[in-house]
Amino acid sequence: MRRRITGVTMSSWTFAKTFQCDSGTKMNPENKCELW
Repeated sequence: MRRRITGVTMSSWTFAKTFQCDSGTKMNPENKCELW
């Protein structure tokens, strides 16, 4: 279950901005797959 949640949040620009994740890190990869 944790992997599914992590995968979704990694692709979210909003998550990265809200939690101030550095670009290029695991939780804010430069290439994202947006579904919506």
